[in-house]
Amino acid sequence: MFYQSPSVIPAHTPGTYDTSRAPHLRVSLVVYSASYFAGAACISQLSYRQFNYGACMAYTHRLTRWFHKRLAHNYTQAGVINPYSIKMSTILRDSGTYQSPRPHDNVRRIDEALDELKADKVLQSTTAEVQRGPRNSIVDVKYTLYPTLEFIHEVKKANRRMAKLYELLPRNYGDARGSLSNS
Repeated sequence: MFYQSPSVIPAHTPGTYDTSRAPHLRVSLVVYSASYFAGAACISQLSYRQFNYGACMAYTHRLTRWFHKRLAHNYTQAGVINPYSIKMSTILRDSGTYQSPRPHDNVRRIDEALDELKADKVLQSTTAEVQRGPRNSIVDVKYTLYPTLEFIHEVKKANRRMAKLYELLPRNYGDARGSLSNS
């Protein structure tokens, strides 16, 4: 996904082009090369997780895509006896989803995303513990997500691939946290 062949990256620096006729050219090259090097850094430090990108992009809701990516990246200990818990406030803060002034609209939007994950056999079931405030208003909701065996198998395959990549790295290149050593 992040790897680009060296022939795709221009050999010239962005400043060597005459930008008077095409002022957008300089900006696009800078953004492209910056995204390339950010991706290359993720690969070299092994700070990314492998997941089913095609299945993730097939979802209709953006929040569902965020949930799938979040589960693939953060839920590395996926198992039948290890459910994943997350609060509505965390979902709204981290996903960049529009926060409705009415909390029950936020709950409805999250429930739609979770139902789509259930239909795609990523989640087996979910439970929600509603925390209520004054006048019985919704303050927060704690969601507990139970994965399917297919998703557990996918996460374990990604864990095995990461373990193999760490074995292939030289000992002084990086540690288990993905940071580079100076020696």
